[in-house]
Amino acid sequence: MSVLPDALRARIAARHHTVTRAELAEAGVPPDDIARWRACGIIVDVAPGVFAIGDAMHHRPFLTRAAAMSLADDDAVCDPLTSAAVWGLGGVFSPSRPAVVAATGVPSSHIVERPDGIRAMSPAATWLGVACELRPAHFERWSVSIIPDRVSLRAAHDAVRRSADHRRRPHLRAIRLLSTTRSWQRPHWSDHERRVRASLRRRGLNGLDGTHSIELPSGIVLHPTAVDHGQRWAVELDHRRWHGGRWSAATQRWVDHQLEQMGWTYVRVTDRQLDRDPHRAMQIVTASHPSRVAAA
Repeated sequence: MSVLPDALRARIAARHHTVTRAELAEAGVPPDDIARWRACGIIVDVAPGVFAIGDAMHHRPFLTRAAAMSLADDDAVCDPLTSAAVWGLGGVFSPSRPAVVAATGVPSSHIVERPDGIRAMSPAATWLGVACELRPAHFERWSVSIIPDRVSLRAAHDAVRRSADHRRRPHLRAIRLLSTTRSWQRPHWSDHERRVRASLRRRGLNGLDGTHSIELPSGIVLHPTAVDHGQRWAVELDHRRWHGGRWSAATQRWVDHQLEQMGWTYVRVTDRQLDRDPHRAMQIVTASHPSRVAAA
């Protein structure tokens, strides 16, 4: 009877005891031995051209099937619910059997080739994908349980920004959830924030609120650095170096449209602008205040 090489046996063990027919043939196992092993139950068919060794299907059948499905098709990646189960992101209904989707429909940056052979969506992409599967209230409760402990805020933001359709309802649900997290949008009371407020005071704009949040009709919450309630004017410090930019350009235009409909003048200044030419940056910000516009 054929004996498997040590290197192949180690690879099989690491992949939840799965092996492909091609790997067995490459190791010198003749077709007759493969047929005999199948008849004796030494190997079990799990996916086309992929077998499970021994009693693997009795120990961790879900992970074994997921690994086999990834090995059987190079264009397959675990769907969001399967990926959630694979990563151990609790609190979501666990499917009884793994399911896969075409990898061509998933951004390559969202796919992770795990050491155990399972091709899954990244934890952040899984979080975004689950938004399509759960009701809004359930998705929000589940998100609180995994962000930022299991999925970092930055990774969650990047998944949202890289997804294809910013107008899909699950995508907007994820944006709304991220926007309510003040610590994600900006490092609260950072040195840049203090500099912006101090500069506004020096330029005669006093009594600005630094803690006010603006909720848009879509449910997105903005956390400006300074707000003039009477004039419906707000300044937001965008820490681009800190989180790599908040939203996609299309989403930003959509947010700006809502602000315009609400009658807000909303000005953004980045930390890069402040570092490069703070005087010029603050001149532009101050000039946008309604009192300065009227005087001009």
